[in-house]
Amino acid sequence: MDRANAWLLVGISSLAVGLLLWRRGSFRSGTTREVPVRPSANGADKKLAAHTEVRKPTLQSPAGLTAETLIAWIDTLTKTDTFAIPTLLDWVEQLATEEKHVEHLARCLTALQQLIAPGHELAARAVEAGVKASHLELDRSLELLIVILKGSRRHSGPPATVGVVDLAMRTSQGALDGVVSRTAYQRCCRLLHFIARGTLSKDLLIAAGGHDMILELMRVFEDDPGVMLEGCSCVLCLVPNSSLDAEKAAELMIRCLQKFPANGEVQWRALATLHGLRDWEAFHSGEVARLAMAAFEQHPRFDVVVEWVAKVLCRLAPRALKTAESNWLKRFKDAPHHLRKSNKQAELSVTELFRKIGS
Repeated sequence: MDRANAWLLVGISSLAVGLLLWRRGSFRSGTTREVPVRPSANGADKKLAAHTEVRKPTLQSPAGLTAETLIAWIDTLTKTDTFAIPTLLDWVEQLATEEKHVEHLARCLTALQQLIAPGHELAARAVEAGVKASHLELDRSLELLIVILKGSRRHSGPPATVGVVDLAMRTSQGALDGVVSRTAYQRCCRLLHFIARGTLSKDLLIAAGGHDMILELMRVFEDDPGVMLEGCSCVLCLVPNSSLDAEKAAELMIRCLQKFPANGEVQWRALATLHGLRDWEAFHSGEVARLAMAAFEQHPRFDVVVEWVAKVLCRLAPRALKTAESNWLKRFKDAPHHLRKSNKQAELSVTELFRKIGS
């Protein structure tokens, strides 16, 4: 009897183990169950999801993408996915040639702008692609070119080509003719600035008449702070060139000082340009001195403003400071000690100014 009971217990135990294993197998076949894992070393209980994590699609070859799948693929990219640049360039060139799917072209240009760097090995090709796509997507093409040319000097990137200069000149003329949007001609002025910064591209710009074009843009759009800011920056780069109309440039810089006193970036660039221009003192010295002193009053702690106020007044001193109040002179003499950012040039220029006026 005892032996029979023993065998009965063995059978019941085997059945129970079998049922337990069957139940565990059925749970494993599910898709949403989470299984507990051993506690971590610090005692925190964690759970590991049993389902497989969805991974971002990997890069497809250009032949594997279609116009229908292109946007979805671009949506998977992040700002670090530089491996996608060749594929994006292929599509920009293709879509610009076919002149179809303009919205796809816009997305490709935007993605390139976020991924490309001036020093990238394909930056020169991206410049050409941007020029090629400009007749369909002007704003985004200009933005792509700005991103690349902005850092070209620092990162040994490609210089502006004849195609880039031609695009800038066409867009500028379109602005003067009233057929280009405000955002486009503002970006164009910014592009002109970065073209003018390069030695070779500056020569191309001057040969195309760009030095006269930027002055004309500033004259027509003198109430637009974006145009005037980039115009000042561009003219500042062109000051050493003898072809620049110095008289017209000086009048426009004075206009900048008058119209945008609260914009410190415009103020210091206009003053710096005036400092480099020639033969304006005989006609504008009193007005420039007044505007320079007003710029300091408006921006007493802006180091670059203080630097160029001092340099311009050094050029005019002492006759231009005859009307300056003693309190203003005292505040300006102490200005280098109260700047938001240290500026050795500002300190030296202020010291030189007061040496000249004997104070």
